[in-house]
Amino acid sequence: MDVFYDSKLYFWLMVEWMLFVFIIIHTEASKITIMKEAQERDRIQLESFMEDMMQSPEKIKMLEELRKKHGK
Repeated sequence: MDVFYDSKLYFWLMVEWMLFVFIIIHTEASKITIMKEAQERDRIQLESFMEDMMQSPEKIKMLEELRKKHGK
């Protein structure tokens, strides 16, 4: 029994598979980079918020009044 073996077909299937894997890895790496950037922006925003609150105690009182007003 002869098995038909087409090396060109297997080569292009392997190339297609490698491109598919590359695209998935690249996409996941991009997601991780975006998540890290978002975390850094959130950290900076929180630090500036806390610094602003420390410099302006009246804003803390306003925040507490808003919390009480909205029941949270």
